[in-house]
Amino acid sequence: MEEEESIRVVHCGGSELNFRRAVFSADSKYIFCVSGDFVKVYSTTTEECVHILQGHTDLVTGIQLNPSNHLQLYSCSFDGTVKLWDYLDGILIKTFLVGPKLYALFTHHSAEDSVFVTINKEEPETVINGFLWADVFQLVSVKLPKSPSQEI
Repeated sequence: MEEEESIRVVHCGGSELNFRRAVFSADSKYIFCVSGDFVKVYSTTTEECVHILQGHTDLVTGIQLNPSNHLQLYSCSFDGTVKLWDYLDGILIKTFLVGPKLYALFTHHSAEDSVFVTINKEEPETVINGFLWADVFQLVSVKLPKSPSQEI
């Protein structure tokens, strides 16, 4: 007879994981989870939280690895900022002030100096094919300028 393994709960709490999907590091040694207005960095080896990336002032709505440096992570938030993190050390590298609430974040390896975010155009309610649409979202490319400044 085979013995069943029990499930071990390492940590409980935070916001719903289904709000934003978790992201693995390029080497799969870490997993990043959105939790309210911060991002938790977990070790996949030890199952422990190794860093909490704090700095946003509102709900974090997107996370992606930096396509040009897989030791860095981008996050975006309803606070209108995109933040670049060194997730191994848990350090905020740079804050990009975008402005409107950011609903999602996407990166692509061929656009190394840009990220793509989803914003709400906040247009008045419109009727399309008999349905009332209150939210109109737009995908926007955001150029990330090179600067020694911490906040851009």
